[in-house]
Amino acid sequence: MRMDDTRMALMVGRLLQAGVIVAGLLMLVGGVYYLSLHGAETPNYRTFHGVAARSGEKLVWAGVIAMIATPVLRVAFAAAAFAAERDWLYTGVSLTVLALLAYSLFG
Repeated sequence: MRMDDTRMALMVGRLLQAGVIVAGLLMLVGGVYYLSLHGAETPNYRTFHGVAARSGEKLVWAGVIAMIATPVLRVAFAAAAFAAERDWLYTGVSLTVLALLAYSLFG
């Protein structure tokens, strides 16, 4: 199936909507769960222990990570879509932006 501009815009829009909805739900459920267990405590935000254990705070952090990942996935999708269209200029630009995002997140 050929990727045209309208189809690509629709798919990017759906990707962004899904990413924001998933991230928002994770943060909402995690926040409610956390407050139900620890509403009166003072939280320690200096450490991040991962999302393996059941904890409202960890679900909120998973939502934050999902929110950060959403635009990164959008750029990766754009690079793949431009490559499928054989639009090498925009593929290169998208890959450059993706590399800069990766460097800023992990470098």
